[in-house]
Amino acid sequence: MLSRSESRRGTPISLGAKIGFGALFLVMVSIIFVTYFYRTASTPQWQDEKQTMEQTLRDTPIIEITDIERFVGQKEFHIVSGKDAAGNARMVWITEGEAPVVVDPSSGVSRERMLEMAERDAEKHIIRISPAKWHNDLAWELFYYREEDGGRRYYYDFYSFASGQWLETYKLSKRPN
Repeated sequence: MLSRSESRRGTPISLGAKIGFGALFLVMVSIIFVTYFYRTASTPQWQDEKQTMEQTLRDTPIIEITDIERFVGQKEFHIVSGKDAAGNARMVWITEGEAPVVVDPSSGVSRERMLEMAERDAEKHIIRISPAKWHNDLAWELFYYREEDGGRRYYYDFYSFASGQWLETYKLSKRPN
């Protein structure tokens, strides 16, 4: 006959089950940590975008926002794409301490046209084309790389938003393959 303490023990948990529960616990803790870290790191950016959206809707003719892009050059800008009350497309460059600059995208060179122009050079491996500001001019920033002598070199080209004319190139250090 079993004693009371022996009858309460039940089936012993195998080593494999213990390892499985331990691994599950570690995965859950990792997920919680990564989620917390992501939220903590992203909160300032989300707040900036929220402020940009509020300022755009308050201070510009845009009533519907379709996209927000960030550009960091001499100053940090948010470039907001959207529509006005008449349904016309608009873009606005917003930075702290300056009045928003609102433009009709059709008054400049489109992103698609910039991509076509950039793709004429087969050696350019385009990463992105973003609206930017070069000194006081609205611009497009073209970020790309080229394979060069056993390495890869990254470039930033700036082009006039209004005409598509080349303004400046920044050449970064070559990275070995």
